[in-house]
Amino acid sequence: MRKKKSWTCLMALALSVTMLVPSQAAYATERQAEGEGVETYAEGRATDADGFEIVDGVLRKYKGTATEVVIPDEVTSIGMHAFYNCSSLISVTIPEGVTKIGEGAFYGCSSLTSITIPKAIW
Repeated sequence: MRKKKSWTCLMALALSVTMLVPSQAAYATERQAEGEGVETYAEGRATDADGFEIVDGVLRKYKGTATEVVIPDEVTSIGMHAFYNCSSLISVTIPEGVTKIGEGAFYGCSSLTSITIPKAIW
């Protein structure tokens, strides 16, 4: 019975992260964007060399093109719509430190077939 309940919780989590909910954009200051491997965009957002826009431990947006993504260990939360419409994304590995996944985080990820989720989330 426990395995069935865990599977049900996992499916509920997967469905909840795909709900369409508007997200708020995070903007980096010039000082935050000055670090090595950080690229600044015209609208003021900053992302690292792997395509992750991370602010205070929150993964706000993924702008990379990889099909298999391992989220950095510094991430503690995945924001709403962080992977919005990453249709080529096949696999995501979430680190142990992540305790929250925002609604709609994986909305539009039509090729996503594998998510490795730490126990702390579910």
